[in-house]
Amino acid sequence: MIYLDYAATTPIDEEALEVFSQASRKFFGNASSLHDIGSEAARLLDMSRQQLAEMLNIKKEGIIFTSGGSESNMLAIDTFIASKPSWQNHLIVSRTEHASLANFVEKLEHDGFEVTYLRHLEDGRVDIEHLQESMSERTCLVIVQHVNSEIGVIQPIEQISEIVRKHQAFFHVDCVQSFAKLPLGKIAASCDGLSVSSHKVYGPKGTGAVIFPAIHQLKASVPNITHEYGFRPGTVDVPG
Repeated sequence: MIYLDYAATTPIDEEALEVFSQASRKFFGNASSLHDIGSEAARLLDMSRQQLAEMLNIKKEGIIFTSGGSESNMLAIDTFIASKPSWQNHLIVSRTEHASLANFVEKLEHDGFEVTYLRHLEDGRVDIEHLQESMSERTCLVIVQHVNSEIGVIQPIEQISEIVRKHQAFFHVDCVQSFAKLPLGKIAASCDGLSVSSHKVYGPKGTGAVIFPAIHQLKASVPNITHEYGFRPGTVDVPG
């Protein structure tokens, strides 16, 4: 059998697997622990955070490691909603989002949020005019996927960003399909959050990140979290 479904997942690269194996043996400590083994894990985690930040040309504090793209998407939405007043309860979402976003937005709609689903043009791009018409002072968040995994359409993220920022709403971009395949420096500079995943690019499953380029402007959805700058609970998977 010949496997061609690389938009769904990729086999882990042999070098990545060896690094993962070595890190699992040598850096097994909790990166939040105060002892030497924990400190060694924390240094490796910091190095990983710095390398990813350099790829995106942002500060490392904006990198929040997660269990993958789905968690990154949901964590981003929760964070953006927590960072706006309750009266800004309007979301704008493209109709071709990944299920992790679409299902969570549907839940929010049932919980009382107003949701506008953007129209798309024949080539799959979002209708910019519809976006402009839909924006209001109550708009909290706009969500548009960078690259679609089924038809491959690339959305005009920078153009969308200009419209969103005029209305001072947040802008989240799912970059799981474009990460490590297209340059994302300009995307990171154009949005408030973007999500990435490891297993789409020959890395281990269960590893990803949500990137907040201006994290200092955001409020964590759950108070008193001690991991990942207070934005994501749970012991970090350092080898991943």
